[in-house]
Amino acid sequence: MTTRFLALFGAALKPIHYPVPTAVVFDLLDDKGRFADLCAELGVPCPETTRVSAVEDLRRMASEKRLAYPFIIKPANLWGSAGVKKISCDDEVPERVDYAPIIVQQYIPGRELCAFFLCDHGDIKASVQYSRDAGRSTFVHEPEIERYARVIIKHLMCSGVVGFDVRCDARGDFYFIECNPRFWYRMHFAAFAGLNFVNAGFSSANDILDTIQATNGIIVQGYRDLLRCMLTPWRMTNYDVAHLRYLMADPIPTIAAVFDKVTKPSLAANGSQL
Repeated sequence: MTTRFLALFGAALKPIHYPVPTAVVFDLLDDKGRFADLCAELGVPCPETTRVSAVEDLRRMASEKRLAYPFIIKPANLWGSAGVKKISCDDEVPERVDYAPIIVQQYIPGRELCAFFLCDHGDIKASVQYSRDAGRSTFVHEPEIERYARVIIKHLMCSGVVGFDVRCDARGDFYFIECNPRFWYRMHFAAFAGLNFVNAGFSSANDILDTIQATNGIIVQGYRDLLRCMLTPWRMTNYDVAHLRYLMADPIPTIAAVFDKVTKPSLAANGSQL
């Protein structure tokens, strides 16, 4: 909501503000169905995606074998995996879903990656990529992901932070799943690895290049692994120490976020969040 507010009214504010996409671009990228359509238009690989208006249509398509298992159902523009459910058989198709429309997307098994870019009117100022596995984030660099992302960013003349959720299958092919045209939940992980996206948004491209360290191969532990590391502190890396200091400096937001994630019910009536 804050990103879209700046997109609509930022030009009327006297103080400088963080760069953001236009409201038109934000709304396009924030809608999972429209983003899939954009990928198809630009030749960016994306899982087969369709949109249905109601759960009755979903159940009818499944009974008519018009959907290949497994597939994912999700809302068009919620966040934090709310309402996302993997459907593997007829018995898992929900009786009720508390959102509409329903985005139905082919499930791509494989490695999960996130790629975020700081943009300035279609040009990329800085970028970071990481794979997620068992709660930890390992920073990587996949040129093909950046190549496809550049196509989208250049086409829309994006400004601000634009992130992509990507899947890599067993053959090594990449599929763009959805887009997050805003700050993201784990952006502090990138800061531990050497790229502070908040500072970078107010810096010139040369300043960013002068201060960023190579992130490839850096591992930042998730909360559970970080707790385990505390039992053997001599094994903790500088990145683990930085993460721990960050959490201890202001633990209330982290506790609230974890509590919300554990207690928030799925929007799919008989499903669970991923």
